[in-house]
Amino acid sequence: MAQVEWEVETLAFRASLPVAIQEYRVLGVEYIVLVGDKVVVLAKGFAPKRTGGLAASIHATPPVFTPRGAELEVVAGEGEREAIYMEFGTYKDRPHPYLRPALAIAAGAARGGSYAVRASRTTRARLFARRSRARIRVQQQQRRGLQLSPAEARAVAQSISQRLRYRGPRVTYRRPRPGA
Repeated sequence: MAQVEWEVETLAFRASLPVAIQEYRVLGVEYIVLVGDKVVVLAKGFAPKRTGGLAASIHATPPVFTPRGAELEVVAGEGEREAIYMEFGTYKDRPHPYLRPALAIAAGAARGGSYAVRASRTTRARLFARRSRARIRVQQQQRRGLQLSPAEARAVAQSISQRLRYRGPRVTYRRPRPGA
């Protein structure tokens, strides 16, 4: 069995350790900002678009350093009264979550976003994830050598959007039975 020995100069190692730790902290903060931006983009995609004010109000704050580490907040609904009602629903209306599926996808990115979306309860979130996966497959095919003109790529993207677009809740009406 081969054996490897390393000689480490203790003083040089200890001198370079704080710099290495600081570099890892910077990389960690960059990753946190990247995940925060991903949550913002996904939440804007899931947010209801009736007026567009809710989607426009979603943003991430700059990272703040606390004793526990770096933290940032994703803020939604500043100046929009219905933000919390859309996310959690009321006794009259069912919820239309937009932040929780975005957080689930961003948190489940290491395990695979499709698991987090499948666990989500909203049809809109599942269709949004299916559209993004289909577009990723088209991009992968283009990278592998499938040559599409810009017009063909647009046509494929539009067909994906049409096929997998959210059409609202399915409502079935039943006729009352005679004599009931």
